[in-house]
Amino acid sequence: MKTYSNLLSLKECDDFKMFWEQNKSNSYVNWEIENEVLDRRLDVTPDHTEQWSIIKRITDQVFNETYDIWSAYQEQSFCHDIHIDDCMKDRLEYQRYTIILSLDSVPQFKTIVW
Repeated sequence: MKTYSNLLSLKECDDFKMFWEQNKSNSYVNWEIENEVLDRRLDVTPDHTEQWSIIKRITDQVFNETYDIWSAYQEQSFCHDIHIDDCMKDRLEYQRYTIILSLDSVPQFKTIVW
């Protein structure tokens, strides 16, 4: 695992938060447990020019080449069950990576990825 610092400026973090607030009506429930919403997602696509340019800048910085970038703003209230992301698992020529951009640095917020 690689850890990067300061990939997003404070303004970019604020812009993403504003993007969520202005568009969360277009979000969808990604995971629900016993009728309680675990997380909601809002896809970030090339149509979202400002946000997409940030995602593209970061993926270009982290990787030599990128294909089929999927990106979403996710609001989550409690942790997922253990799982693997198997997006495009039928396309064996691809390696898959996850980048998590934390928009806050509140000590109570925790992210564990392995």
